[in-house]
Amino acid sequence: AQGRPWFIQLAPIAPHDQQQGKSAVPAPGHEKLYTGHNMPKSPNWNVPLPSQYDMSQDPQTWAEANNKWLGRIRSLKAVDDMVGELINKLDALGVLDNTVVVYTSDNGFHLGHHGLRYEKFTCYEEDVRVPFFMRGPGVPAGLKSQYQADMVDVPATLLAMAGGQLRPYMDGIPLPFAAIASGQAGPVARTTAVASNSTVVAGSSENKSAKKSTDSKRQAATPTTTTDANSTAVPVRDAVVIEGWLDNRKYPYHGKSYRAVRVCSSYLAFGQPASGGAFGLNYTCYKYAVWCIPPGRLAGKTDTVIRQLFDLGQDQAELVNRYNTNSPATAQLINRLDALLTVMAYCRGP
Repeated sequence: AQGRPWFIQLAPIAPHDQQQGKSAVPAPGHEKLYTGHNMPKSPNWNVPLPSQYDMSQDPQTWAEANNKWLGRIRSLKAVDDMVGELINKLDALGVLDNTVVVYTSDNGFHLGHHGLRYEKFTCYEEDVRVPFFMRGPGVPAGLKSQYQADMVDVPATLLAMAGGQLRPYMDGIPLPFAAIASGQAGPVARTTAVASNSTVVAGSSENKSAKKSTDSKRQAATPTTTTDANSTAVPVRDAVVIEGWLDNRKYPYHGKSYRAVRVCSSYLAFGQPASGGAFGLNYTCYKYAVWCIPPGRLAGKTDTVIRQLFDLGQDQAELVNRYNTNSPATAQLINRLDALLTVMAYCRGP
């Protein structure tokens, strides 16, 4: 009714695979689409993870992977058609220009990347990066940005756009459309703020004393943000947390849980980024992951904490673990990332 807000969530199964890893099923009439097209082959395709991770899978042939990829993009065509019908209906009702539309996915997926023929649970880019499209009042048309956002930012953004008040316990930050459009949205000194309080709190996710200790450090590391989605203030989203827990004992990778942080920074510990840097500037993005694996889950291994550090500006495929690089710059970077991950893993709020 006029004057009353409304909400619709559409969650089609496509382009998800069938059970037991069988290929996705295209809609009738879409079975032959994109014939002759092939899946892009990244440098990490069929490159197995180190044996210490104990996550090996049977190698996948290129034909197998490509057929699955074709099944997915063919089944995705029906989703495209559904979105088109929705937009046309909103337009016909005269409410399109007053409606916020968000298009995204819950996770990525492997098709042989890192030697994993399936799965979606890791902290690698193939799993955690998802498409994100948005249109609506105040959203600049035709804009593409490298701004690093997180799923927790979506409810914060919608609430801000609706004129609501953000709650202090909400982890998200409203997407700053005006700052993104003007090119002002980029990394700021959150990492520096954490480094000034860089005592690393040792402990697992169940360590309550660790949580209490990090709460006392949190204020110095927490940025001041705005609840105005159209504010021109430069926002803080240089760091996002990535977490995964595999608690189901029937699952083949049970116990291989991790916490990670993805940080974009002008601190170039390993030299200039090969891709030209993030945000069109002299920046790179790091991913720092700590895998916490219970004893006995790794055959013959007593060390149950595995750390990874990737420089995504030089190594988008995440093949070179920089954690053991022996240099003062690496030591300083790891010290800061340890502190940042400790704080962000236990904090609450933006």
